[in-house]
Amino acid sequence: MERGVAAGLAVFRSRDFSLLWFGGLASYTGMWAMLIALPLFVFQQTGSTAAAGVIATAQFAPRLFTSVAGVLVDRWQRRRVLVTANVAMAVLTLPLVIPALVGTSSSTLWIVYLSVVLVSMAGLVVGPAENALLPTLVERDQLLPANSMNALNDNLARIIGPAIGGVVAAFAGISGVIALNVSMYLVAAMLIWLIRGTGRPALVAHPPTESVRHRFVGEWLSGLWLVHGSPAVVVVFVAAAIVLLGDSMFFALLAPFVAQNFVDAAMTFGLLVAARGIGGLLGGLFSGPLGQVPQLHRLAGTAVVAGGLVAGIVLVPRVPVALVAAGLLGIAAVVWGASIQTTIQTSIPNAYLGRVFGSFGTTNAAAMTIGSAAAAAVSGQFGVTGVLLVAAGLYVASGIVTYLTFPRSSGEPWRP
Repeated sequence: MERGVAAGLAVFRSRDFSLLWFGGLASYTGMWAMLIALPLFVFQQTGSTAAAGVIATAQFAPRLFTSVAGVLVDRWQRRRVLVTANVAMAVLTLPLVIPALVGTSSSTLWIVYLSVVLVSMAGLVVGPAENALLPTLVERDQLLPANSMNALNDNLARIIGPAIGGVVAAFAGISGVIALNVSMYLVAAMLIWLIRGTGRPALVAHPPTESVRHRFVGEWLSGLWLVHGSPAVVVVFVAAAIVLLGDSMFFALLAPFVAQNFVDAAMTFGLLVAARGIGGLLGGLFSGPLGQVPQLHRLAGTAVVAGGLVAGIVLVPRVPVALVAAGLLGIAAVVWGASIQTTIQTSIPNAYLGRVFGSFGTTNAAAMTIGSAAAAAVSGQFGVTGVLLVAAGLYVASGIVTYLTFPRSSGEPWRP
């Protein structure tokens, strides 16, 4: 049996998985470059933190409709969905050229927000399609390392994207970052198009007299019912919502916390983000041996460990401690996320994975929206440190809930 890094890298023997992985890396790299550059550009142009902050809302709000996008994923070829989505995101990013050339003001700021919302809407299908396509590209016993390596994409892009985006912005301005983002989306579309497997789901027969609207609603509700039919997936949904409630609170207040507790806030904040990304890389590379650890222990253990690490960053605000904790947090996040995805993929029939992952995305978006809004609302009353400790407690609570309620039988089959 292959162990360590070899177990993770073995999945790249699949040509189709490799194309999906590198396509995702290209797409995420361009996205992260834009995520860093665009709010900074808006703030520099307007001098308004509120104007820059609305960009995050514009990105998160459409994700509440991911469950609806999941129905479309289960109707169409997953490969074609990913290609179309990346091309659409490239096209919808182009209007940002207007405020980039003439400057951002009250007359052009709406273009920025509209473009961000539309790109986010076009990207709603990406997560469900990718997670539904992946199990058709690798063997079942390779799902955990494949999900871990796929999660590595985002962490690698967290490091590469902002770095490249910063260099491009310094030499070519926001217009250069826009060009980079569009190019990366198109490269991703090309690579995914080369995948031989289409990931086309088995279509469910409908009465010929059934209207399109009733059919669509019926398919959406069937996805929700499948979640209810699997105890393991129900636990995963609840546990993930609790974790992401805490994680969004942590992310929303991390910058103010760093500014309040560290001398060189900008450098420290960047190092923390990079450390978490590097930890994510290591988590993806070394997750192979964890496939022998029961899902219950992976899910509960990593959530509790993550809570302890967040508490460590908050209670011991020293650069070395924070960097080590952030790196370990990145490892825990990848192992936890890969275990979540593997649990869903092995508990639900592939024909319904788009809808289930869509519902999962909606749940996550709701938790992140509530968490970030709550953190901003109560931080003035309870203090940044107090709210971050609550966030750490939510990680631990998720682990406890998982340990107490997750089905003890491994590989639980799907039950309608």
